Amino acid sequence: MTNLELLLNSTLRRKTIYLALESFLFFLVFSVSITIYLTFLGIVSFFPQFVLILYFILLFFVFIFLTLRFFFNLNSFLRKEKILFEISEKFPELKDRPINTWQLMNNLKNIESLGLSRELTVEFIKETDREILNLDTSKLVDFRKLYKFANPLFCIFLIVITLYFSSSERFKSALLKVVSPWNRYEFKKCADISPGNIKIPSGSQAEIKIKLKQGYETCIPEIFTKTENSNWNRIQIFSNGSEFISEKIIVVSPLQYFAKIQNIKSETFLIDIAEIPKLVNFKLRCYFPAYTGMEPCDTDSFEKISYLTGTRIEFSADSTQALKKAILVFADGKKFPLKLVDKTKITGEIVAEKNSEIWFELESTDDIVNPSPAHYKINIKEDLFPDISILWPAQDLTVSEGSQIKIIYKANDDFGLNEIKLNYLSKETKDNPKKILLNRFSDKKTEFTGEYVWNIKDIRPKAGEIFTYFLEVTDNDIISGPKKGFSEKYIIEVFSYETEHEKIENELKRFRNDLIDLLSKEITLKMKFELTLKENKMLNSEQLKEFINQQKETQKYTQDLRNSIEEILKKMEFDPYTNFQVYNEHKAISNSLEKISKNQMENVVSALSQQDYAKATRNIDEIVDNLERLNLISEDVMQYQTMQDLLSSAEKLNDLSEELQNRLNSSIGESKSMDELNKILDDIQKLMSQINDLIQKMPKELPEEFINQPAVKQINMSEIQNISKNIRDAINRADISSAIEQAKILQKQLKEMLETLKRASLDVKFESADGLFAERVNKTLSQLKEIVEEQTRIIEGTLELENIRQKKVVKKEEEIIDRLIKLQKEAVKKTRENLETSDKIDNFLVKSQYTGITNRNLNKMEDVLKELTSKKIAKSKEWLKEIIIEIDNITVLLKNYSVKITTANVQQQNICKMLLSENEVIKEIEQNILKELESEVEIEFSKAEQEKIKKLSDRQKETKNKAIELDRNVQELSRKTSIISSEISYRLKSASYEMQNAESKLDSYKTNSALRSEQLALQYLTEGINLMQESYQQISESFQKFNQPMAGFLQSGR
Repeated sequence: MTNLELLLNSTLRRKTIYLALESFLFFLVFSVSITIYLTFLGIVSFFPQFVLILYFILLFFVFIFLTLRFFFNLNSFLRKEKILFEISEKFPELKDRPINTWQLMNNLKNIESLGLSRELTVEFIKETDREILNLDTSKLVDFRKLYKFANPLFCIFLIVITLYFSSSERFKSALLKVVSPWNRYEFKKCADISPGNIKIPSGSQAEIKIKLKQGYETCIPEIFTKTENSNWNRIQIFSNGSEFISEKIIVVSPLQYFAKIQNIKSETFLIDIAEIPKLVNFKLRCYFPAYTGMEPCDTDSFEKISYLTGTRIEFSADSTQALKKAILVFADGKKFPLKLVDKTKITGEIVAEKNSEIWFELESTDDIVNPSPAHYKINIKEDLFPDISILWPAQDLTVSEGSQIKIIYKANDDFGLNEIKLNYLSKETKDNPKKILLNRFSDKKTEFTGEYVWNIKDIRPKAGEIFTYFLEVTDNDIISGPKKGFSEKYIIEVFSYETEHEKIENELKRFRNDLIDLLSKEITLKMKFELTLKENKMLNSEQLKEFINQQKETQKYTQDLRNSIEEILKKMEFDPYTNFQVYNEHKAISNSLEKISKNQMENVVSALSQQDYAKATRNIDEIVDNLERLNLISEDVMQYQTMQDLLSSAEKLNDLSEELQNRLNSSIGESKSMDELNKILDDIQKLMSQINDLIQKMPKELPEEFINQPAVKQINMSEIQNISKNIRDAINRADISSAIEQAKILQKQLKEMLETLKRASLDVKFESADGLFAERVNKTLSQLKEIVEEQTRIIEGTLELENIRQKKVVKKEEEIIDRLIKLQKEAVKKTRENLETSDKIDNFLVKSQYTGITNRNLNKMEDVLKELTSKKIAKSKEWLKEIIIEIDNITVLLKNYSVKITTANVQQQNICKMLLSENEVIKEIEQNILKELESEVEIEFSKAEQEKIKKLSDRQKETKNKAIELDRNVQELSRKTSIISSEISYRLKSASYEMQNAESKLDSYKTNSALRSEQLALQYLTEGINLMQESYQQISESFQKFNQPMAGFLQSGR
């Protein structure tokens, strides 16, 4: 599309818009002016209805006239030729070129028939088009001419604003009369409407009434309402003769309404919202119950906080309107008049008793009452039950009769604690628990953490009796009464550790007897084996089978014994009368039995199966030695445990004497206390009998260095027993004074006896818990580490010489391989020659077999030659062995053939002899090559190197001797405690044996073999270090836990 066409289209659109706007603005100015004029007449006076009819007719004709004028002008202005002429007029510089260009464009197809050049015409059109491109189209259609309507419109706007603000309701009513031609008469001539313009409280109900006047009784009015957020809506009305009443309307925002009777419309009335009295600026002060100890608090709302029962609330508030009266109302109907400080301020107070809801009934001085006052919730905060929990031990317990349970507990309450009690129930008391007061609080405490040591013996429990215990806490609520809280319930089972310890000791005695029996079995096997070897030197299959079975039976017996001690150890872990040293020694004995079973006994069975009698004898000797050691240690440990039991009994006896004296002092004349005193005396008599039996009747069960001390032998148990008898007699006579005196004497003698026994026990050494012994073990460990370091240096020296040997071997092997290559080439050459000679054999079958075997051999011989040439020997040895076998097969073939050749056939006989001879030569070559490959390359060390090897041998010998000496020390240590495992000695022996081998190999200058033995020795030594470190750690632990019990008297039972 050309610029000329675009200009024409644009001008057409602008002219059309201009004409439409001009007609619209003219009609607007005219119609609004007439309407405003008539509205003004309606405000100031009354005019007949026909004036309005003329008004609408006039507006109609003006509209028609403007419409026709618009289309006429549009038709006139829209002709393009007229627009082109107008363009030429507006832009004289173009002259008549636009119209010419337009005509040429329309006749461009037939331009040549008109005698014009098409090219010149097109160029003319383009040139005109370029000139038209930048023309200002506003000169063609000037919208600024429409400004002529601005002044009238502005004047009309000012008039409307003035009329509206001078009397908005009258203006709107008059305007409606003008634009609504059906309003023919004023409404007031027809009916009266009420309530008119009024104000009521938000949420109030309103009714609109219309009373028809005479002459209009048959008319039916309509009522329309409108709110801020809705349009005009007709509402329902009800008839009552000449009076009409609307439905009830709940007014929550300003409401406009008017009525209409036929074509007569009333003025618009307004029901506005009246300001209702409300309370604001609340100020509350809350006084909490005295027992809470809480300070009064201030707030500005009833609902911001929760109240405890009994809280007194004082409040005041301001009213938004002047008040006539104010009443506080509760949800249950109770009403309380409030005090008016002045007409806009109220005060009052309430007591919070339960959850409730309140509101205020307010009446203003102009009789306005809030129909829906705000409701306020009174939320009662519950005084929570106190809470208590047991922090320790917080589990079911198994305890002894004399245990003390430390109970740690935590209690809390939201406002204050009162008392904490310990409750306990037995089978007899059932639902009536006994109580022990733990704490009573005079000051306010909301949280408390405490502890209580409960002496179980105070409740005199019996073995096997079960108690349930829990804690009880009460709070300080004096309004509703104290509330209680309870902890979780736990069970206490009374357990006799003495009885269980006695069972463990009996099981240990049985174990020791079984251990002696095991030693006996192994010694019997040893003696029988040595005797059989001495008589026969070799064992037949039946004898071997018998010894193997016997050793296997002993091995099973050992494993069963080990399982037995493991079960005992599980019980010892929870036995407070077993000290750590005794447990640790038996644990080490158990480990030793397992190693004996899996190592030495297994080695015996293996050696016997392989008929290695020396190895079997050596392992049997080790088994016997280890079992003897374990038996001796077991006996010492049991004696030590018995001594500890004796001391425990003496301490308990001393405690009982103190308890006896205390009860005698505090229970004079009470029959119940007398029974308890007799029970204590029975316990004392029982313990004295046990101590007397150990000291006088069974002294072998105690360590010799303990029982043989003069002070221990001089202990007179009979005298102590007589004192106990005198106390009982005095109690039975009710002679408490004598009983108290005798009790003091008894306590004194028992203390002296306990001190004597303790001093005697100090002379009894327990090696595994002795600091000096631990130092010896540590020193031995250090010596072993030094041997390992020396062995490592020896290996480094040997490895250096071995590298020298390897270099020499490689050099010599190169010379050997060069020689072997020549030999192999010769063998290949001879084999090929024999293959050619074999063609002369007459027998086809023999020749075929010979050719097949030789060709296979020749391939393998060439493969051997390739490997030798590449100096990478992989399968050559295997191939050479196969080649030699095949050569033997050829020899057999030829010999069988030569037998069948007749004497006359001299040629065949010569061929056969020649092949046999050459075959033997080839075989000899291959055998020599194989021998060279399989044999170790012998090399010679220089004198300096030999001197180094000699020094290494001497160092190895010296290290071996140190290992042997260290082994003796380890064996000596292992006899003191089972914690020092026999496996350490076994590793040292094995290391010494490998060192001996290494020394021998070094003397023969066989560094490769020596290196292997040295590395094995280092491996055994390293294993020995690990085992020694484990033993040292266990001994250190025993030293740290010397005489500590395996468990306290308080143990978890579930």
